[in-house]
Amino acid sequence: MAKYELEDDEKTLMEEVFNLAQKFVDLQMDDETAEELQEVLNTSANLFGILQQEVIVEEDPDTGNLTITVKEVKDEDQHKWTPTVINNPNKPEGPSGSA
Repeated sequence: MAKYELEDDEKTLMEEVFNLAQKFVDLQMDDETAEELQEVLNTSANLFGILQQEVIVEEDPDTGNLTITVKEVKDEDQHKWTPTVINNPNKPEGPSGSA
């Protein structure tokens, strides 16, 4: 139960703010800082009753097909920050394109 009740338009606005904040957390290079920021974000979302979801993207190595799963994150399942490695297989290795 949310501590602060919001009107629908206010909740939509807060969801956008939380999405932007999550992007900031995901950009952190330092695990400790990211975990602290994630905890602040989770706690704040709970205060306003903002639904938290985890998006899981998996690629089939044989076909290259993507499977996208969206699941609701319950209070007891709130995840800690997990760094994500972004890989571009088409990008050249070195400055001149060599390894």
